Amino acid sequence: MLAERVEEWTRDWKQQGIEEGRREGRELGREEGREEGREEGRKEGGEAVLLRLVEMRFGAEAAETYRARIEQADSETLLRWSERILTAKRPEDLFA
Repeated sequence: MLAERVEEWTRDWKQQGIEEGRREGRELGREEGREEGREEGRKEGGEAVLLRLVEMRFGAEAAETYRARIEQADSETLLRWSERILTAKRPEDLFA
């Protein structure tokens, strides 16, 4: 009888551990997903702003010429290029 109770408790504890691990895993996955979404949103916003600034300063043709390069850049690079547009004399100066 005691052995059966110990076995039952062991099963219960294992099941609780499995369920708790799943909950923690789901929460961690949600948080990682939210962070990825925020980063993606920042990047897309940075791309849109920089493309608009390039278009306003150098024209639509320049924006289209550099669109692929801007879309492939990471967030830090986009920020650096956005700062450079304040002093750039030509589009090439942004990407130097």
